[in-house]
Amino acid sequence: MTLAAGLTYFGDKLGVDLSIAAIVAFGVRIFNNLGAIRRHYL
Repeated sequence: MTLAAGLTYFGDKLGVDLSIAAIVAFGVRIFNNLGAIRRHYL
C-alpha cells in the first residue's frame, strides 16, 4: 500500500495518472486472493 501511495505521489508530481493503474493492480490481486481462498475452502 505504501508503494502504491508513493507511485501515485510521484506520478502526480510528474503529471502521470498512476492512481488508476494502482487501483486496477490491487483490485486484480484482491480478486485473485479471494478466488484462491474460495477454492481452498470449497
